Amino acid sequence: MLQAGQAGAVPQQEGSLHGRFGLQPTHEQAVEGVVDLALKSVKQLEQSVGYTGDQLIRVVQAAAETRPQAAAEIYRRQAEKLIKGRTRERYRHACTCLTTMRDLYRQMSQEPAWTDFMAEFRERHRRLRALQNELNKAGL
Repeated sequence: MLQAGQAGAVPQQEGSLHGRFGLQPTHEQAVEGVVDLALKSVKQLEQSVGYTGDQLIRVVQAAAETRPQAAAEIYRRQAEKLIKGRTRERYRHACTCLTTMRDLYRQMSQEPAWTDFMAEFRERHRRLRALQNELNKAGL
């Protein structure tokens, strides 16, 4: 059995019942704990060095099942970063992020929030005609 501090061990949070009473978390709790730590790390790395890539995608995909709101927020930030590149290719990649974000909002039964977000997003970027065109092509 792995102990805290060993490679592969699930970190115990100080104030948790598991840490306080020496209880072992269930598999689901352990996975959620790891996902939470990964999301926190991604947020810190994004802010410091503009972190992107395969690792980010793996974290977001893992988070989407148990933390769809957090995953949607990461997709939103990625789309905004891509749009700053101001090329049609980046706009297409941004639309992919936004499409996944839309699917997460549907999964959470938050279609009205998605509609509001997209209306504001389109308004904020109304002068970027190529982006608007790509959004239309993507059905966004």
